[in-house]
Amino acid sequence: MGDTRTCVFQWKVGYYYSMLTGLNRPCGNCPFNQSDCLRSGCVTLNGISRPVATVNREVPGPKIIVCQGDTIVVNVTNLLEDMTGITFHWHGEDPHQNLYDVDDSSHILFLQDWMNITQSTNFLKYLFDIGENKPDFLLINGQGKGPPFYQGFDEPFFTPRYVLYVERFRRYRLRLINNGFTACPFQVTIDSHELLLIAADGSPIQATSCDGIFMTSGERFDVVIHANQTIGNYWVRLLGLEYECSTCKEFAILRYKGAQETFPLLPESPTAMPKLVANVPDNPPVEFPDTFKLTDLRSLGEYMWYSIYKI
Repeated sequence: MGDTRTCVFQWKVGYYYSMLTGLNRPCGNCPFNQSDCLRSGCVTLNGISRPVATVNREVPGPKIIVCQGDTIVVNVTNLLEDMTGITFHWHGEDPHQNLYDVDDSSHILFLQDWMNITQSTNFLKYLFDIGENKPDFLLINGQGKGPPFYQGFDEPFFTPRYVLYVERFRRYRLRLINNGFTACPFQVTIDSHELLLIAADGSPIQATSCDGIFMTSGERFDVVIHANQTIGNYWVRLLGLEYECSTCKEFAILRYKGAQETFPLLPESPTAMPKLVANVPDNPPVEFPDTFKLTDLRSLGEYMWYSIYKI
């Protein structure tokens, strides 16, 4: 530990709009100019324009990255015009030991389900039996490939997918966060790369290898990947499981330094099920070749008992 600091963050919570395209607008000529999709203030989501509640006009919201012993001050201003109340709670992610070379904010993967209408509208449709409470898309770090955009008779354009950059032979810690709000379990895999599971819900565990991870809403897992494959592009696959989201899937791109800025060679449709999947429940929605449960993992930290009545 070095010097400790007081870290102050300013958060403004308000309604915003995705895909604000046009002259002098945040998204400019997105997706026809892909760099415009990455401009500050441009929220692309899956390319469908709709209202969205944001923190500082970002999806996902801003990160808090501090050192042990620092004091965190978050000043929150509620700018939601409809008098909606808000609350925040925190899920800390502690560092592990020396199993990786790189751990930075660009390797945090924020996974979520997404609807093309607001949740309040969706709930009312579901309540009165004129709609279903299931997602339309999945997103990775607020990005995903939605419907096509056309400019004349040219080939279609799509909003960009998230790109995860790595350098060959280095080891990277990835922090997977499931921010799903429906009963939609996810399966996470990376083509040609083994996942070394090192933490669950912010707590370090005995390192355990797997080929994929089963995740439900609110769960967090940290994995290490070794970038030891041929220089190129590989799919990071996010697959929805079970009836509510069995047709939903999204992808990020794992891109090695020196690789061309193209899509991976393998098709988006999975060629095979992962061999060993972690965190699978007793009655999984699909059959996996081999699995292990959360209770099979072993913690490296002490059990911290507390009572909510003493907080």
